[in-house]
Amino acid sequence: MILLGFVVISSTVNAQSAYYYYRDNKVFLNKNESIRYLSYNRNIPEDLLAYVDSLLSECCSKIDTSSFFNKYYLKTDKQTAFEYVIDQYDTIFNLNTPNYAENDSLTLYPTREILLKIKESNSLQTILTEQNVPYSHYIEDDYSNRCYTVFLTTDSAIKYASILYETGYFEYAEPNLVGSIANFGYYDNTYFPQQLAVLNTDVNINVLPAWEITTGDTAIKVAVLDCGIELDHPDLVDNLVEGYDAVHDENHPSPVCCGWNESELDNHGTCCAGIIGASDNEEGIVGISHTSKIVPIRIGHTIVYGTKEPPHEPPYSQTHIKYISKYSWVVDAFNHACYLDGASVISCSFSNMLPSSAIESKINEITENGRNGKGCVVVAGAGNTYIDNSLPIWDTLNYLSRHPNVISVGSINPCGNRVKKGYYCGHQSTYNSCYGDSLDVVAPGIQIPTTQLNGEYVSAFSGTSSATPHVSGLAALILSVNPCLTWNEVKYVIETTCTKVSPDIYDYEDNSNHPNGTWNNEVGYGLVNAYQALLMAQQLGGYSFVSDRLIITDETWNTNKFFLTSSHLFSVKIQ
Repeated sequence: MILLGFVVISSTVNAQSAYYYYRDNKVFLNKNESIRYLSYNRNIPEDLLAYVDSLLSECCSKIDTSSFFNKYYLKTDKQTAFEYVIDQYDTIFNLNTPNYAENDSLTLYPTREILLKIKESNSLQTILTEQNVPYSHYIEDDYSNRCYTVFLTTDSAIKYASILYETGYFEYAEPNLVGSIANFGYYDNTYFPQQLAVLNTDVNINVLPAWEITTGDTAIKVAVLDCGIELDHPDLVDNLVEGYDAVHDENHPSPVCCGWNESELDNHGTCCAGIIGASDNEEGIVGISHTSKIVPIRIGHTIVYGTKEPPHEPPYSQTHIKYISKYSWVVDAFNHACYLDGASVISCSFSNMLPSSAIESKINEITENGRNGKGCVVVAGAGNTYIDNSLPIWDTLNYLSRHPNVISVGSINPCGNRVKKGYYCGHQSTYNSCYGDSLDVVAPGIQIPTTQLNGEYVSAFSGTSSATPHVSGLAALILSVNPCLTWNEVKYVIETTCTKVSPDIYDYEDNSNHPNGTWNNEVGYGLVNAYQALLMAQQLGGYSFVSDRLIITDETWNTNKFFLTSSHLFSVKIQ
């Protein structure tokens, strides 16, 4: 049975006829004419489904099937024939949505929903009526004033989002997009119990002496926004609390729930969770903050497709795997983690699809209002995109990690070098850790052993996906010794206590955009140092806001004299 999916009806359009607004700028979307996504009504007889599918198959070079959608790659000379079949059997299709390609690997699918935030003293209902927007209803975000989701009765979310934004009545209005996003990691099936981030002689995050101070507090929760976590893994089960599945709006965020194509490959969240909080139980590994709690939050899932005729059977090709998420799922996940699950730290080893004002606004809000006004600490991976090093690079980080209220994390190898594509320091890497002006810190990101599905372990979880949970675990340790710290105090502590790794390779210099010490665009402030961070966190007390005043000193922190200036913290020398 072919289940949920998308239908795309072809039309001739300009390559950049579709766009939405992000910060007053147009984000153009290019329509993809060679791929179609089909959905069938669930009550259609099996023989009819088989017959129609056989007709469509004749028009395609390849068909990918999943529980999320069915993807048809059209032959160049068969587009008209394909559309004829759709026209003849249009009564069995239940969704007609165009699809757009940002690049060869990323395709986006607008839903019949618009995410928006209305400016004060305006009436949403009045504006929708005045602009002739065809909608059935709208709902307000439970945690954000003036933020709404509008449900349309037509497949024109991109068009009407732009119309609404152009009225000037909205802070943002954008289509609720679905599409492929990136999980920043890879793994193999061999486990070697060697945690380089902890035990490597030359380059480690100095966590062993930190554990003499704390191994984490059970009151501190770290939310892992990912594809779900194996809820009964023996190295995780003691530290897991009830989480949330934003995909299905239920409290069972397991990757094993929705069909073979998800259950066997949605391993990423379980890998990230192990680095943060695997138990000290004499088996497997030990997480960075292994007596804190982990909140599993599911924001998407994997689809798998192969080159065989449907139905596809294992084994699968790694080149035919996509991870699917949706803007509204990510927003919902942040809401649940911050306000309902009480997470102090939110770990994000993923990239959202394109710039999103809805997600950006949500991060602003939870870092301001979360933890009773202290703000949730959000940690995000810089990304693994390979960039030609001959090109001038200013900032290659993925969009989510560029947010100023996020701690952005790059990855280094055991020799203390930024991870690059190729063979370095005795390890092969298929990734190139992103770098640039938004980068804050780095952590180990090559051959990291951690938990994986079926109660097992993996030795080669790598990329900024594995670097990010090291820093998320460190943030949990910091809040375990001083839960009164605000999110930006935690960020400051992490940045100012970094080890200036490989100074013979990287020039650390003063930078006006990075006032928390010397900084380098490839490794940020350096390698996170857990022990030094905890020592500093223990000394911090209350603080006062001092507008437009910058006070810097190399002297010891004093708990009675502490200032917050322009979102950065600085100590004052006590005479």
